[in-house]
Amino acid sequence: MSEIKYEIGHRYGERESMSKESVLSNIDSLFNELSNEIYSQPDDEHREVYIMDNDRDSFTVNIDGYVLIESKMSGSMVMYFKEVKSLSELRVDALGFLSDKLSLIKKNDWVKDSSLLSLRKPSFFRKNNLPADGVLHEASYQGELDKVKELIAAGANIDFQDSDGATPIMQAIVEGHEDVVLFLIQQGAALELTDNDGCDVFELAESFDRISLLLQNAAKT
Repeated sequence: MSEIKYEIGHRYGERESMSKESVLSNIDSLFNELSNEIYSQPDDEHREVYIMDNDRDSFTVNIDGYVLIESKMSGSMVMYFKEVKSLSELRVDALGFLSDKLSLIKKNDWVKDSSLLSLRKPSFFRKNNLPADGVLHEASYQGELDKVKELIAAGANIDFQDSDGATPIMQAIVEGHEDVVLFLIQQGAALELTDNDGCDVFELAESFDRISLLLQNAAKT
C-alpha cells in the first residue's frame, strides 16, 4: 500500500505520514483547519494545508482561497491553480488528485498562472470567519488602499476590534502593507490597543523594519 504524506501548516511544519485510506478519511478535518483558522491573523503555519504523494506531487490549499497542484508528471515541475468555491468541490478535487492526477489537471478550470485567477475577497475560507463589521479589516489585510480610503471616508470604525481583538491597522501590519499602515496612522488609528493575545501594533511589526519605523515616529507625535 502506497503511503500518502500530508501536512497541516506550511511545508516546514508538522508532517504526518499515513495510508491513502487514512488520508481519505481525514480530508474534511484537514480542510476545516483553514475554515477554523483565526480570522484576523492566520499565522504562517496555518495559511495552507497540503497532501503530498509518493511522487512528491502536492495538492496545496491556501487560506486565501486557491488550490495549487505542483507536479512533475511532465518531467519538470509544473504548477496548476484553481479557486476554491466550496468545500464539496474542493473535496472532489482532492479525491481526484489521489486517484487520477492527470485526469484532474486536464479539466478546463485549472490555470498555470495564478494571476489568471479572479479570487474572491474575502476568500471562501476567510469569509467564514469574517467579523460582522469586518469589511475594513479585510481591505486592510488585502492591502487594498483605495478600498480602505473609501471605507474610512464612509465612516467605517478605524479602531473596531474583531473577535480576536485585532484592529484594521493590525491586519495591514501582519501582511506588510506599508501604504495602508501609513494611511491608517494618518487617519488617527489607535496604536495603544492590544489583541486578545496581548500584542500591540509595535510587537506585530517587529518583522517589518519600515513599518516599525512608521509606528515609532507616529508614537512620538
